[in-house]
Amino acid sequence: MKILKSKFFPSLFITALILPLSGCITLRSDTPPPAIYRIKAQPASKPIDLDIKETTVLLVREPEMPAGFSSNNMVLHFDSGRRQEFYAGALWASDLSDLLQQYIIDDARQTFPTLVLDTQGSGLTANYKLNVDVLDFQPVYSGAAEGVPLLQTRLRFALTGGRENILLTDIILERESSAKENNLSVITEGLENQLRD
Repeated sequence: MKILKSKFFPSLFITALILPLSGCITLRSDTPPPAIYRIKAQPASKPIDLDIKETTVLLVREPEMPAGFSSNNMVLHFDSGRRQEFYAGALWASDLSDLLQQYIIDDARQTFPTLVLDTQGSGLTANYKLNVDVLDFQPVYSGAAEGVPLLQTRLRFALTGGRENILLTDIILERESSAKENNLSVITEGLENQLRD
């Protein structure tokens, strides 16, 4: 019994000493923190006065996204339908559809200051509705991922109005340009510039 006590109590003492200290130990990781990217509208160079006499509300619906794009994961696509997360840990600040909707609203507020911009669910009665389909919004690599990608933006805008929601405009806007270099900050800036154009 004495032998058992002499081995048991020192072990108990060491355990009692280590447990409170274990909460103070910080674990280190070699994994870099995720890189967060945003898309922000810039102030309009020339705001447009629509000469509206009454309050006019434009409802901007959340954009419809292609499969694989409606999340905050920044997945970069390659041709031939292959997909690869080339920049591990790169994320949009929120879902890409939310970011694009907010970008469109912010840009329109600055460009058309007399227009009331709204999203679904606020309770305002909309005079017009803007539906946006994102058909393409990505860098496309041909061949190896180390090359400089081609930036492609393709958006469809359908504007409806009136009580019957009559289709007033249905257009597709496309932009395509080569990235300045194969760097995620540069690629994101290039895509943002295409949106602004």
